[in-house]
Amino acid sequence: MSLSSNEIYKNLAPFYRSYSNKKQAYLNGVDVQILPYISDRISLLDLGTGDGVRILNLVQKSHKKLKKITLVDSCFEMLSSICQNNIVSVERTDFSQKGFKLKNKYDLITCLWNVMGHIDSSSVEQAFLGMKRHLKENGVIILDVNNRYNYKQYGWKAIRNFVLDKFRKKKTGDIFFNFTCANKKIPSFVHLFSQKEIEDILKKAHLKVHKRLYINYKTGTLENGQFSGQLFYVLVHEK
Repeated sequence: MSLSSNEIYKNLAPFYRSYSNKKQAYLNGVDVQILPYISDRISLLDLGTGDGVRILNLVQKSHKKLKKITLVDSCFEMLSSICQNNIVSVERTDFSQKGFKLKNKYDLITCLWNVMGHIDSSSVEQAFLGMKRHLKENGVIILDVNNRYNYKQYGWKAIRNFVLDKFRKKKTGDIFFNFTCANKKIPSFVHLFSQKEIEDILKKAHLKVHKRLYINYKTGTLENGQFSGQLFYVLVHEK
C-alpha cells in the first residue's frame, strides 16, 4: 500500500538533494523560464519547496532583492535545514487543504517539479484556489507538472494513456511504484496530468493560462507539443 505524500518525503528527505542533482538538466530548463519573472517582483511564495535549496538559488541567480520569501512544505524533515531570516520564512503546512491561509499575498507564487502530482487528486482544485487567494492582483503563478501524454519520456505508455483517456469515463493518471534511494525501497505514488485535465481544473479555479510550454524531461530543452515534454505554466487571475 502506498504511503501518504508526507510520509514519502519524510523518507526521501536524506536523499532529496542527491536525487535533485540527477535531474538538474530538466530543473535548469525550467529555471531559465522562471528567472525573467523574478526580476520585477517584490514577494515570492514557493509551495512544496522541499529543502528550499532550488528556489533560493534561483532568487540568488536573479540578483533581485526580494522583500519577502515564504517557503511552504508539509514535511518537517525537508524544511529543517532552511535558514530563516528577516526575508526568508518557513511555513510547515499543507497548502492543498481548505483552511490554508497565510498572512500575506504575493506577486509571484511557484509550485515546481510536479508538486501538484504528489497531492491527493481530490484536493488539486482546492490547492489552486489556495494559490489564487494568496496571489496579488497583478501577480503570476508558475508551475510545472508531469504530462502523461509525453511520448519522449514515457514511450508506449503515453500512447496507451492517450487512447484510454479517449474511451474511459473515469480518467486517472495515478501511478503507484517503489521509489529506490540508497537501496531502500519507498512505496510511492505520483499523478501524471494531461493538458486538458489540468487546464479544466484551472478554469474551475478561475485562473487563466498566460503561457504554456513543453519542456523535455531529460534535456530541459523546449519541445513543440504536448507529446514531447512536461507541462509548464504561467498563470494569472482570470479577468
